[in-house]
Amino acid sequence: MIGSTLDRQRRAALVKLLAARDAAAGGNPAGVGIPVQPRDGRTFPCTPAQRRIWLAEQSGNPVPNATFGLRLRGPLRIDALRAALDAVVSRHEAMRTVYEEVDGQPRQRVLPSAGVPLDVTDATTDPQALTGERFDLATGPLARLTVLRAAEDDHVLLFAGHHIAFDERSIEIVMQDLAAHYARAHAGEDARGQTGAAAPAVQYADYAVWAEGRPRRTPRVQPFTDLDLPFRAGPPGDRTVSVRTTLAPGTIDRLRTAGGGRQTPFVVLLSVLASVLRQYTRHDDITVGTVSSGRERTDLAPVVGCFLNPVALRTDLTGADDLGEVMRRVGRTVAAAFAHEVPFEDLVAAVNPVRRPGVHPLFQVALHLHAHRATLGDWPGLTAEVWHHEPGGHGLDLIVEAVPRPDGGADLTFRHPVGALEPGAAELLAAAFAEVAAIRRVYSKLRYVGSAT
Repeated sequence: MIGSTLDRQRRAALVKLLAARDAAAGGNPAGVGIPVQPRDGRTFPCTPAQRRIWLAEQSGNPVPNATFGLRLRGPLRIDALRAALDAVVSRHEAMRTVYEEVDGQPRQRVLPSAGVPLDVTDATTDPQALTGERFDLATGPLARLTVLRAAEDDHVLLFAGHHIAFDERSIEIVMQDLAAHYARAHAGEDARGQTGAAAPAVQYADYAVWAEGRPRRTPRVQPFTDLDLPFRAGPPGDRTVSVRTTLAPGTIDRLRTAGGGRQTPFVVLLSVLASVLRQYTRHDDITVGTVSSGRERTDLAPVVGCFLNPVALRTDLTGADDLGEVMRRVGRTVAAAFAHEVPFEDLVAAVNPVRRPGVHPLFQVALHLHAHRATLGDWPGLTAEVWHHEPGGHGLDLIVEAVPRPDGGADLTFRHPVGALEPGAAELLAAAFAEVAAIRRVYSKLRYVGSAT
């Protein structure tokens, strides 16, 4: 009984804390949610992120699709999967939204019904050809689910969706919902039945209207320095290559101790990456990009849509002769950047850099931290695991994706577009990252010499 009372008290305290946080993040009084707009056939505004993606599409430099691969071993029922996919599309408006041009700007229109294609093909099909599909924003659909059949009891689900409608968290929501609705259909229930969780009360169009009414400030910034990686080869291609490596158990904890013990895993890993880039570029002014989730409010947690906001993290490492000092400076950079975050489009307008087609305007290297491993859902009669694949190309020279592990290590992927870097450059950077992380060298005193090969 005492434990139950404490649990209720903790839940009540957590509710109050989340409400206060939502009020601070959203500028609304505690308890007031995002207003739900009428669904009477009207169009809705697009968010700054959607306008950026739409403009890139119009200029012939489309943003890569959001993708996810899931391997299912066991007897997969395609009919149940089809019913589940239809139920998920019905549940999330972003999956049945199209984008119209009005006075030179995009507007989004939610369709009352729409279908997402489900294709079944053999496992010899090129995954990058599937994930690189170009979707028509004006007519839709903006997603496709492909089943790659390796055997009767071995399949891969490959989901690809346009980034104007999906971010990474959205893909996870779709796959989790797909598993839940598949389980109902597999059990002979209506996949759209009322036995599961209700559809999110707030949908992305409601968020877009609400976000448009929020005040925005003009950032004051200095021009950014191009990192000018010495092994940059040429314009990035449409395909990517990856190099994977791991950090040994306890590495992140040891690095946190070296930095004073207060740094987050993201700050630790960003500090290592900044040290490596400093070595090879011979610059002390280091800018690395990342993304914020854009889901600070609890009512946005189950919503499918594009919430990600790119953030440029610029750190001056002049005179920083050890990794501990690098971490302290990077920590201050990260705290300031997220405390004063602005829409990326506003930051680019303030910097006003020289724009080059297909090249990111503010940074060439990014670090993406995946704080948790994807929840795959429960698939009756099947075992599920993440199926790794190469996504489409991007306008960056390099993306480092990091997944911290419970043992204090991390799994790392160094990914770059084909042709962007010299052969062997990703392997060189991955090895240098592991060496700095092991605190075997002070990288501010090392210099890059020669080719990456």
